[in-house]
Amino acid sequence: MTITMDRIYGSGASIYSDFDEYERGPEVFVIYTTHSSTQRALSTAARVASGRNARIRILVPQIVPYPLPLDRPEIDPAHLERKFTIAFEDSEMSTTVDILPCRDPWDAIHLALPSPSVVVIAGRSGWWPSAERAIARRLRKEGHHVVVTGGE
Repeated sequence: MTITMDRIYGSGASIYSDFDEYERGPEVFVIYTTHSSTQRALSTAARVASGRNARIRILVPQIVPYPLPLDRPEIDPAHLERKFTIAFEDSEMSTTVDILPCRDPWDAIHLALPSPSVVVIAGRSGWWPSAERAIARRLRKEGHHVVVTGGE
């Protein structure tokens, strides 16, 4: 298992092109919510990815307040990279963590996903709609294949 880290700064367009997909090969994307929920989503993603011979990418939106420029967030990205490297080193498969500095998490996720993608997100169960389920619904409307696992 290996973990690689990427810091991606949005440019207003999708960060992946069709050519990139050919070079990268198939990928399963996991949306980071909380540590424990993301661990559960990673287990599901590992099962999905092994069936497709795919790699796993964790998308971590990092909200940067408006007074700060996107490339200089409050929390040092190197600190986040260490945190996520330690947090997901037990992952069963090769995993890439993409830290997405952004103003709006939805915009970061939307721009980071090539279409169509396989996406796994952990959402709270219950009758009241959760933010994770709302994101899953929006992603499905865009044509992505979304798996929602049980969350906290």
